[in-house]
Amino acid sequence: MRKALLILLWLIVTVPLGAQTTHRDSVLTQARYLKSIYRTDEAIKLLSSMVQPDAMDEEVLSELADCHFQSGDYESVSGTYLLLSSLAPGSILYKIRLMQASYRLKAYPQSIQTGREVLQLDSIPAVVSYIGDAFRQMEQADSALWYYRKALGMKPVNESVVAKAVNILIMREDYDGAVAIMEPFLAVDPDNATIAPLKGLAL
Repeated sequence: MRKALLILLWLIVTVPLGAQTTHRDSVLTQARYLKSIYRTDEAIKLLSSMVQPDAMDEEVLSELADCHFQSGDYESVSGTYLLLSSLAPGSILYKIRLMQASYRLKAYPQSIQTGREVLQLDSIPAVVSYIGDAFRQMEQADSALWYYRKALGMKPVNESVVAKAVNILIMREDYDGAVAIMEPFLAVDPDNATIAPLKGLAL
């Protein structure tokens, strides 16, 4: 009798949990499909119905943040990835997304801070360049140039970063410095349509 009662109690507890898990997985699958066909508003509505303040589901929140990113709602992206970063402090992806969202919101100091947090976890040239871009937007050319040089030290053949660094140097009339940055790039791609004219201008 006691054994039968225990089995009954186990069924009462586990069956609803199993149903909840099945429903959650079904919602995630449907939301991912909607996102893949760019019906992001519907995906956001569906995922938002799964968000519970007392039980944060990282996978649901991550999908929701990605939908907000796809729809261009960077305020919501920033808030959601900030929450996700607190749930998973070691996640590089969440920090990079937060850095990007902050940049697009023109919250450049926040973008720089988050980018530096990423670099404490991993050396990623694109993140170094992103920090340089944020400093450039804040009109802090020295800091921007420092990060661009660092990014080029990690990945010398990067047309975009070379062009940004060279433009800063040409504006400062540091033509020798501009040529010095361009030479490693042009040694690999001498006829590059962006960098070769800049070398001509510097010369």
